[in-house]
Order: sequence, then C-alpha cells, then structure tokens
Amino acid sequence: MRSMLLLLAFVLGSVQSKEVAPNLDAYMFVDGVVTISEAGKVLDHRITTEVDPQVQSLIDGVIDRWLFQPVTMGGTPIPFTSKVRVTLHGLTTQTTGELMVRVADAQFIDAFRQGEELQENDLPIRFRKIIRPEFPRSLARRGVQAQTVLALRINRDGKVIDQSVLYTDLVGTSESEEALVEARTAIEKASLRVVRHWTFDVRPEAFPDGAEDITAAAPISFSGFRSTERWTTPGKWTILTRGQRHPVPWEQPDASLAQLSESGSGTGLGVKLLTQPDGNAL
Repeated sequence: MRSMLLLLAFVLGSVQSKEVAPNLDAYMFVDGVVTISEAGKVLDHRITTEVDPQVQSLIDGVIDRWLFQPVTMGGTPIPFTSKVRVTLHGLTTQTTGELMVRVADAQFIDAFRQGEELQENDLPIRFRKIIRPEFPRSLARRGVQAQTVLALRINRDGKVIDQSVLYTDLVGTSESEEALVEARTAIEKASLRVVRHWTFDVRPEAFPDGAEDITAAAPISFSGFRSTERWTTPGKWTILTRGQRHPVPWEQPDASLAQLSESGSGTGLGVKLLTQPDGNAL
C-alpha cells in the first residue's frame, strides 16, 4: 500500500527565517480523539486542532487505516476511546519551497473504556511525588527546548523500580551532530537522575492481569530562558530534530505501554498500533 503524502505550498515564515542546519525539517503536532472497537478497528475519530483542510483530509485518511492491538480488561477485549497527538513531518522542496507532508508518529494518551471517561482525580495512576529535573543551564541560555520520554517500571507500591529513555527530541538548536548528542545526553542524565525517586498512587485495576508492575511512558518537557511559547503547541510548524527511538529493555518488542501525561497521571491502558503511524503495514 502506497504511503500517503501531501504536497502543499506552505511557507514556513519565521521558521525559514532562522539559520538552521540543513538536515532539520518541520514538524507539527495535531491533537484529536479516536474510538476503537474490541477488534482494534477505528470506529470514529475527531481532530480538535484547527489545520488546513488538505492536512485534515490527509490525517482523516491515515486514521481510517489504523489497526490496533485489542485492549483487554480482565482478559476480555473492550472498545476504548483515547486522546491522540499526531506528529506531521513536513519537508520543503529546494526549488519551490513547497512542503511535502506525511504522518510521522502518533501518541495515545488517557485511553479509557468507551463511555467511561474519567476525571483527573479519578485516574488509576496519579503522581504522589514528582521532582522536576533541572534543565542544564548552558542549553537553557541558548534557548534550546526539548522533550524526553522515559519508560518507567512502576510496582504496586507506586515506586519506580526501573527506568530507561525512549527518545529525546530537541528544538531551537542548529548545532553539529556532536553538540546534539551532548545536549541529549545531558537532558537524559538529568531526567533519569530524578525519576527513580518519583512515586505514584496506582490502583489495582491499572496493572495488567496478574502483573506485579506496569510500564508507562512519561514525557518531560524543557524550555529555555529565551523561549516565548511551548514548542509542543499544536497547529504550529516547528523546526525539530527527532531523537532515535529506543525499545524498553525489560519489555517484549510488541508490548503496549501505558501513557502518562506531563502531570504524571494516566488510565493505565496501553495502546499499540499494529500499522505504521502513516497507516501502512509494519
């Protein structure tokens, strides 16, 4: 099945006006909600970020082709609804400045059984103590922003018993590859240093059937001193360098991870795509 691409005559404006490394591309986050059947097929979806109609059409077509690993409760597959953040990748052509757009990634947050949406205080996973990592001052002074996503292994006492880096994305830097590696390493070390001390309140229903621990993906965002707005704001093109995606050392490759919000809360339901984010087969 061919990949879905969209060619748009978008001008990146302030993004193009910055001096950036030639290998940096443009990304946009688009938020929405999806409802999935017991069999893992998309029943319905809604995009909540205002985007160009052509981009909306691209996303609609991709989401309709998604297939999911069925989510179970007590061993029984259930229909579920989840917030979704789609990452669009736009690559400008050198000759015309047009932008080729594709769906590069999708994150699923706060999945819940269809018809049973929970409020923040009712979520099965909630933070008890979270210490924010210190952003390296040298990066903050240069206006670098970042998001690192960690895998946390949380036991029934709510303690983090293992942790690893899933990925770290950077924005606001046009430095050498060596400098990018150095920046990621500093951010990841600062994050791993504190998350081992995080604790959570985790209700029994959050754990997979018979499991003594649960693995959750936890995002941490960093903003530099000269940052005027969060780079994760949906609906805006952003120059971004995406970090390598890493597997979770203690999980099987096909394992689905619970997703936590930046506030440290989540439903405990893991959502896993069986297709690529652009809708094509794996």
